[in-house]
Amino acid sequence: VGLILDQVKFLVNPTGDYIFLWSIVEIAAGFIYGLGLYRKKTSFIRCLVTKFFVSLICNIILTPALLTMFYHGSFVFYASSRIVKNLILLPIESSVMFAVLSAIDHYFNRK
Repeated sequence: VGLILDQVKFLVNPTGDYIFLWSIVEIAAGFIYGLGLYRKKTSFIRCLVTKFFVSLICNIILTPALLTMFYHGSFVFYASSRIVKNLILLPIESSVMFAVLSAIDHYFNRK
């Protein structure tokens, strides 16, 4: 889904250069969410662990690596601000994800 959305977004509003590697980060995030959540019982711990791995791999490792590659900055500089942001947002985003997925599960599984 991330790959398709990136392509459509660039076709609708082409601003700046298109770099396919950013789409790879979105694909990785979708893959991790799929591994952690698809056809599994919804629990807060599962949401927390899945969001942790998405934040670690995509937001703290891959994104700063690409920023370093394209803008020639320091990996530590780019990663340090993302570490703080993701640590602060991890419980908030996990709680919201759990609430939404629980509501969806409840809606589709009631008889």
